[in-house]
Amino acid sequence: MRAIPMVPSSNSNNSPAIHCSKP
Repeated sequence: MRAIPMVPSSNSNNSPAIHCSKP
C-alpha cells in the first residue's frame, strides 16, 4: 500500500481522508 493523493479507487476503501489530504 502506498500514499496516493489522487486515487480514491484503492484509498477510499482504507483511508478516504488521504485521498486529498496531502499538501
